[in-house]
Amino acid sequence: MKKGTYLVGTNSAPSVGTITPASGSAQANTPVTFTTTYSDPNGYQDIQYVFLLINTSTAYANCFFGYYNQNNNKLYLKDDAGTAYLGGFAPGSSNTIENSYAKLDCSKTTASGSGNTLTVKWNVTFKDAFVGIKNTYLYVRDDSNLY
Repeated sequence: MKKGTYLVGTNSAPSVGTITPASGSAQANTPVTFTTTYSDPNGYQDIQYVFLLINTSTAYANCFFGYYNQNNNKLYLKDDAGTAYLGGFAPGSSNTIENSYAKLDCSKTTASGSGNTLTVKWNVTFKDAFVGIKNTYLYVRDDSNLY
């Protein structure tokens, strides 16, 4: 005898979107805004955190490694060694987070979500110690630890 039906859903993995500008150049000690997008089929609220890494490789040391935790609405930056997070401030707050290679101006950094997409606009200033050609990398992880 059938009494009804019940659907057990599954969580879908999030994905990285776009970065603007995707290429170009900047002068040391001059702010640049990078707009990044990340999406999750289960809604942007299912995104736990995202990264923007700017370096010559995927190593976390001696670079700009920005981290935004969507669940607690806080921004962080890896220290010079790439072993600890600095900061923990809300986008739009009057804080600056910096290491020897870059700084993140929280007052000019925003995070917003709509539907399945989370958009973070990172306001970054590279320091003299970080000159040269770099690559950009995006990463996203959801609340179920899918990435």
